[in-house]
Amino acid sequence: QKILIVLRKIKQKYHFHKKILELQKKIQEKDNQIAQVATHLKGVKTDLKNIMLKLDERQKISFHSQKDPIEVEEILNYASLVSGITYAPPPSKHMGDIFLPPYPVDE
Repeated sequence: QKILIVLRKIKQKYHFHKKILELQKKIQEKDNQIAQVATHLKGVKTDLKNIMLKLDERQKISFHSQKDPIEVEEILNYASLVSGITYAPPPSKHMGDIFLPPYPVDE
């Protein structure tokens, strides 16, 4: 009788351990996918930086010399509206520094 109880407990622990190993494998697969996406995003970020640096100087000047300049107060109002809903995620071990602050900080 006691042997059956012990065997049942061993079988149950084996199933739990097997489930844990399966979940760890899935987590590792997702971590690998995240790492690949992060690497791709870093490359895209570099490409975008290079494109921005290569812009013709006249394009930069025409962009900054608008006929109707935006008032600072209008920019601040817009920033306060969107700041609660737009942010970069906090850094993770796989993403490195591809996102720049601000990101939410838990208090």
